[in-house]
Amino acid sequence: MGYVKGTQMDALYGRNGQVVAWLDSDRILDLHGRHMGWIHNEMIVDQGRVRGWFMSGWIRDTSGGAVAFSGEANGFGPVKPVRGVRPVRPVRSVRPVKPVWPVRPTRPTVTSSWSPYSVGQIFVE
Repeated sequence: MGYVKGTQMDALYGRNGQVVAWLDSDRILDLHGRHMGWIHNEMIVDQGRVRGWFMSGWIRDTSGGAVAFSGEANGFGPVKPVRGVRPVRPVRSVRPVKPVWPVRPTRPTVTSSWSPYSVGQIFVE
């Protein structure tokens, strides 16, 4: 699955090596600790829709392009940049109620390219 649930938040880094979001057990938080989406069965889900994928420590868009990576990311992907200084972890927001999970679509073929989208953009309709 690529991520073991725990109590510590892990930084997610973007294409420039800066922290772009936080991984908090089974959900993704923005830089201010606000809930963005859930991770379930490798799917990244928000508002009942699959917004991307979390595979082998990589956040990928629905086309398989790399959006961000965790410190534990491995496997096929673009060259990872040098990671910048990690900011202080934010205070976690209240956990929202988990949604009804959508039917799992076919996973995309992963690419060795960076996605044109940011973490925030994959959650925008």
